[in-house]
Amino acid sequence: LDAAIGPDGMQSIAQASDMGRWWGDHPALVWTNDGYLWIPYSDNLKVVRQVRVNETSDDDMELLAYALWCLHQKFGYYD
Repeated sequence: LDAAIGPDGMQSIAQASDMGRWWGDHPALVWTNDGYLWIPYSDNLKVVRQVRVNETSDDDMELLAYALWCLHQKFGYYD
């Protein structure tokens, strides 16, 4: 397999597997996931709304990532 896809392909596979059960698998599995994520509002990251995983947008994911970054900043994760 390594020779067939090359080092860049193997790096991509490794990165995908590190992303976790839903996000590292084939995209079709994400679209069949009807669970929920809590997505914060842009004007108040402490207030969230419930969104189905298979209905999240890029903007939703950006807000989620930003809120997590802010949370880790507050509790010293990046110190």
